[in-house]
Amino acid sequence: FALLISYSGETKEMVNIANALRKGNVSSCAITRNSDNTLIRLTDYHLYVCGKESVFRSGAMVSRTSTLYMIDLLYSLCISLRWSDSLKNIQKSRLVS
Repeated sequence: FALLISYSGETKEMVNIANALRKGNVSSCAITRNSDNTLIRLTDYHLYVCGKESVFRSGAMVSRTSTLYMIDLLYSLCISLRWSDSLKNIQKSRLVS
């Protein structure tokens, strides 16, 4: 299973990866904006984020923040579904100074 992230749904590298996954019969999910785009057509599952950007911006702050929030939600869900295994892995990878 693969998770692909592209707000526009047209990022060349993500589209290439989605094509390769589809050819290999690998299930995939796209996190993208809610619009008709190439990534949605190539993936099996879709999670939509909103984030209309203003004309005057220094970067894609709104869309980036909403995408990071979605990733945090997915991470928390995965941790909660396998709490005991997750806790062991977190403890093993924890750095102590």
